[in-house]
Amino acid sequence: MSMGYGTSEEQGHLRRVPRQARSRQRVEAILSAAQELIVESGSDAMTMSDVAVLAGVPIGSVYQYFPDKASILRELALRFMERTRGMLAEGLQEVRDKDEAMERIDAVLAGYYDLFLSEPDIRDMWAATQSDKELQQLDVEDSTINGGIIADAVRHLVPAQSQQRLEAVTVLFAHLSGAGARLALAVGRDKGDAMMVELRASVRRALDEILV
Repeated sequence: MSMGYGTSEEQGHLRRVPRQARSRQRVEAILSAAQELIVESGSDAMTMSDVAVLAGVPIGSVYQYFPDKASILRELALRFMERTRGMLAEGLQEVRDKDEAMERIDAVLAGYYDLFLSEPDIRDMWAATQSDKELQQLDVEDSTINGGIIADAVRHLVPAQSQQRLEAVTVLFAHLSGAGARLALAVGRDKGDAMMVELRASVRRALDEILV
C-alpha cells in the first residue's frame, strides 16, 4: 500500500521521501531540531533521541526518514550546497566583461564566507566530513559543480588555449573557498578574515591572468 513516499532513486539521503504535507513538515521539524542541537552542543553530542524529543516526533519517525545521524548531517550538507550553488549561479548571471567578472566572483566569495559566519551550525556540520567518506565525496562533487558554474559564467572571456586552465582553476578555488572558510572560522575572526582576504586576492590574480 502506498504511503506517499518516493522510490529509492528519488530519495537522496532520506530513507523515504515524504510526499504528503504532514510528512514533509515532520522531516523539516527533524532537520530544524538537528540544526538547533548542533548549534547548542555540536554534532558529536547530538543523538537521534535528542532530535526526536526536540522535534516533537516519535523516535520511530526519525528513523523512518533517516537511518542514522550521518544521514541527517548529509541531508543538511546537501541543503547547504544547494543554497550556495543557487547563490553562485544568481551572482554570476550575464557577466559582460573581465572587470565585471572579477568583481562578481569576488562578491560571491565574500558572500559565501558571510554565510558561514551567520550560521554557526555549518562549521560543525562540515567538520563531520573528516570522518565521513560519503560527505567527503559530496564535498568534492560540490566543488566540481561550483567550479563549473564559475567557468561557464566567464568562458566567453577566456581564449581557447586557456580553457583547460580555467577548468582547473575554478574547481580548485571553489574547493579552497569552502575549506578556507571553515579554516577561517576555526582560527578566529581576525586571522580568519585576513586569510579570506588573501584567498580572494589569489583568485583575482589567477583570473586576471586568464580572462581577457
